[in-house]
Amino acid sequence: AVEHRWRKKLIALYSTILNDLKMIPEDNVYRMNTENIYREFLRIVSNVGDTDWRIVERKIGLGQVEQLIFIAMDERELVQNYAEWKLWLIPVETVREICDETAIDTFAYDAGAPQPYLS
Repeated sequence: AVEHRWRKKLIALYSTILNDLKMIPEDNVYRMNTENIYREFLRIVSNVGDTDWRIVERKIGLGQVEQLIFIAMDERELVQNYAEWKLWLIPVETVREICDETAIDTFAYDAGAPQPYLS
């Protein structure tokens, strides 16, 4: 279905995601990456008019604006769960037990993560 209020919804969702990320430590890689992504998305959506959905779809490159709304709703839920569950506190050894090495390489444990959570 066509979403006629796509711009208003995306601005609200992107703003909520950015606000909710404040519940996660500033040096957390997931927070830093997600903030960068959604700041850019918010900038793109904020700088177009209500009829410029084609520009947004092209610049963001993740599908139609209706799909962007669903993606943002999922991200909002993920941010809230990540903060509630304090996933940044899970030791990397535990992650290794439940993930294969490929997943660990792409997980939020990198050189910028706090040392106690690296091995």
